[in-house]
Amino acid sequence: MTEINFYVSSAASNDAIYKLLPSLLERIISQQHKDLIACKNEAEVKRVDKFLWEYNAEKFIPHGTASKEHAEDQPILITSEEENKNLSDILICLSGKTVSDFSSYLKVIDIFEGSEEQKQAGRERWKDYKSKGYDLSYFTSENGKWLKKM
Repeated sequence: MTEINFYVSSAASNDAIYKLLPSLLERIISQQHKDLIACKNEAEVKRVDKFLWEYNAEKFIPHGTASKEHAEDQPILITSEEENKNLSDILICLSGKTVSDFSSYLKVIDIFEGSEEQKQAGRERWKDYKSKGYDLSYFTSENGKWLKKM
């Protein structure tokens, strides 16, 4: 069964999520996994893509967007669609984005900012997944790092 991890930023802004995303993606790549980043809309796809290109001039996280050629070859694919074009085994859902079927993924990472509205929506998703029998874990950001809480 798919493992589901909730990652909640201590800050109430999407920028905080983007700043914490590279460490997560670097770990995924180092473990030879492919990743699909599910965004709410195309505007968010563009923001995440731009951020990953610009976040560090000395590091590169290989990625692409679903609208570009060779999407299926990308180790990290950023999309607002549900189709798993690059056959990822890890799904990252940003900003409360949900996917109707994630049974093909080993792990789902549900990452969102710490506003009360986002946390409440996250609690609802947690309850739903728990009632369906999924293994759940919870992480928070502290000093720029993710720490497992439960």
